[in-house]
Amino acid sequence: MRLVYLGSSDFAVPALESLIASRHEVLAVVTQPDRRRGRGRLAEPGVIHACARRAGLLVFLPASINLPEMVESFRALAPDVFVVASYGQKLSSELCELPRLRSINIHASLLPRHRGASPIQQAILEGDALTGISVMYLADRIDAGDVLGRVETRIGADETSGELHDRLARLGSELILTVLDSLEAGQVVGEPQDPEQVTHCRKIRKTDGLIDWRRSPKKQHDFIRAYWPWPKAHAQARVSSRERRVSFRASRVRPGSIGAEQAGQILEAGADGIVVGTGGGRLALTHLQLDGGKVLTAEELLRGHRLEVGDRFEGRVRSPEELA
Repeated sequence: MRLVYLGSSDFAVPALESLIASRHEVLAVVTQPDRRRGRGRLAEPGVIHACARRAGLLVFLPASINLPEMVESFRALAPDVFVVASYGQKLSSELCELPRLRSINIHASLLPRHRGASPIQQAILEGDALTGISVMYLADRIDAGDVLGRVETRIGADETSGELHDRLARLGSELILTVLDSLEAGQVVGEPQDPEQVTHCRKIRKTDGLIDWRRSPKKQHDFIRAYWPWPKAHAQARVSSRERRVSFRASRVRPGSIGAEQAGQILEAGADGIVVGTGGGRLALTHLQLDGGKVLTAEELLRGHRLEVGDRFEGRVRSPEELA
């Protein structure tokens, strides 16, 4: 199979590496333009650009993939298929249909559940037991194409979105080879998605990590997992007499109930965790990070900083009217 690969993020790297090592031919790689980084504002290649360059592949960095000159460049390559993974630009209908066998996309959920930009985080936020990878045809509507292959995996009770991201990226790198082999042999039939089962998730914002202490302990635990390593579940606290942003890396649900006025309040502080009131229950924060610092266990943080029972982690506490 002669293919063009389109991807931009870390999630897309394992699949590209898998395709490069396979019997298929990667004609070219398309990724987002290099960003200027650092104090000198020098343009640095993204992870996909760097991977493609190491393999000596032709690389395109278009600001807009649907420009006529880009369409003609792809047409000249005569690809059998476009493979897309976390690329970041929407392809026109003309581009989707340009390859002989159309265009396919690697998506990190069990479609039609969690269409959109943050399926990994959303699966954890909603307490899903299972998630997986779907490979589908690209369609006019986001993530709405017929599904060509799926693979399922269980979500660990304490697994973060960063850990799940890496596992799903590896699963995607395996599934894409299976789907390409089936496409080449003419043995795959697209399965339409059930419109009654569709759910959507939006792009995550940096501000989304602010803790709301009215969530139940289990919901709060899932929130912390979902938003690590970005944008990180966080709140403000007075640590050693100074206001600091504190991010939460890991937690455990603890038995016991609290009054509404104790939401966000530190109820216990010891080696086993800093126990906070949340949503009528208790949550032990076991691994925390002060702004600009490294992740510490609760014991390590308490050994070096003053944080006492009765202090508060100031997040967003919604009023009863908002919750109604």
